[in-house]
Formats: sequence, C-alpha cells, structure tokens
Amino acid sequence: MKDGKNSENQIHSEKKSLDGRKSAIPPMAAAVAGLSLFIVIPIFYLMLFNSSFFSTGMPGYIGRMILRATLGIIGIAVSFIAIKKIPAGKNKEALIILLIGVCLMVLGGWRFVRGLGDIPYLDDPKTMVLSRISFNDSADDEYNAVDGIYGIDESGKFRSFDISDSMFDEAKKTLRIDYKNDVTDQGVRAKIYYLPGTRTVMKVEYLRAG
Repeated sequence: MKDGKNSENQIHSEKKSLDGRKSAIPPMAAAVAGLSLFIVIPIFYLMLFNSSFFSTGMPGYIGRMILRATLGIIGIAVSFIAIKKIPAGKNKEALIILLIGVCLMVLGGWRFVRGLGDIPYLDDPKTMVLSRISFNDSADDEYNAVDGIYGIDESGKFRSFDISDSMFDEAKKTLRIDYKNDVTDQGVRAKIYYLPGTRTVMKVEYLRAG
C-alpha cells in the first residue's frame, strides 16, 4: 500500500515537472519573439532607409510613418512584457524594461502623430528656399547612404534635407558642381518642396538670379 502511494506520488511529481517544462516554453518563445521584434525590425528599417527610393516622395513618407508606428508598437509590447511577464522579485529589471518601452512608445507615438500632420501637405507641400547650396554625395560618404542637400534659408539658418539619387543626378546635370559638391553657379538657389512633420522632400527646383 505504501509502495503504491510512493509510486502515485512519483507519477504526480513527474507530471508536475513535465507541466512546468511545458509552461516554460511559451515565455521563452515570447522572449525570442520580443527580441526579434526589438532588434530585427529596427535593423530592417535602417537598411530600408539606406535605400534612395525610400528617402523622398510618397515612398519616403510612407516608410517614415511605418517606422514611427513600429517604434510605438514595440514600445507598447515591451511595456506590456515589463508589467505582465516579468516574474515577481525582479522589480529592477522590470523597471528598466518598462522605461525602455515607455521611451519607445512616446518617441514613436509622438513622431507618428507629427507625421499625420503632413497629410494636408501631400498635395500642397510647404516650400523653403535655400541659398549657398551644396550636396552630400553618398558615393563619397561611407557613413551616409542617402544623398543630401544643404543650404541657408531665408532667415539665415543652416538647413539640410535627404534627397534621392535621381534628384542629385538632376542637380549634377542642371548645375555646375565642383569636387567638394559645392554649387559654383552664381546666384542659384534651391526651392525645396517638403512635408514639415517628417521632413520628406517631395520635389526640388533650382532658381537662377534674374
């Protein structure tokens, strides 16, 4: 009788252990999924924005909005994990993870809301005129894969915008540009058509004096 009870207890113990192992799998899978969400997706988008196609125009705007929304969603997911999934007794770790989640949520959410403000400008972008313009050629810059245009606005402030390869190629055909990527045409200014919330360039025109 005693042996029967011992045997029954052993079976019950093994079953409990097996159940514990089974219940340990979902949190591990969730951790891997969360890590992938937190690391792989941002890397993917960083690679995406190294593409000239996603630097300007409607693709550039949509890409920026997706990135901002993704950051917000990641922040919500990380915050939820910190509140609901961190075991009791690990308050310090939970607080750090929660802080990271809130920062991502606020950053992504705030920038996403700012980007929504660009919708009225999609058909009628804001404009800014730059003088003393120069360019960044991504072919000569190992740290930046996207071309850029720089200049001084009408209030005297230095401004910079990302432009696509095709926009830079057009500038090289239209303007005289020296080896430093400075425009040598006297009096030429650049009129930038852009979305203010995401600073996405929609079009560039070059204005000559007279």
